[in-house]
Amino acid sequence: ALDLRSRIDQYFRAPEQRAALQSLIDRHRSAEWFPLAFLPNGGNLPADVTRSKWHFEMDFDPTETLASLRKPLLFVFGAQDRWVPVEASMAAIRAAVPDETRVTFYVSERSGHLMSGAPESEDYMGEGPVEPEYVDFLISWIGRLPR
Repeated sequence: ALDLRSRIDQYFRAPEQRAALQSLIDRHRSAEWFPLAFLPNGGNLPADVTRSKWHFEMDFDPTETLASLRKPLLFVFGAQDRWVPVEASMAAIRAAVPDETRVTFYVSERSGHLMSGAPESEDYMGEGPVEPEYVDFLISWIGRLPR
């Protein structure tokens, strides 16, 4: 799955050998892990990668944009997130926005990527309510913003 994902990402950076890669993807469609790989476009390679949002998202580095912002910033993470490295992400944000007075981090200890507070197993697809403590924190943070 990781090798296939890496090859697909490379295709979106420099599209070559579309037919061969699509054939490889299609050979793995029945694999038990395939739906869990979260392949862009469900594993269907576009002929023109620039018409897919994945082309623009996969290597996007938000730190330059963050450094240019002058408003208060809130970053929300789930400590149980299987995809986003929380500490590394917070370190990158701190490096991009060294003014600590403008940055607030909220880490929900019980939540994963989807802020549900429910265990996010491999087959979890976001069912269930949003973590109440997250909602309370968000409302409180918004209430403290300058008018």
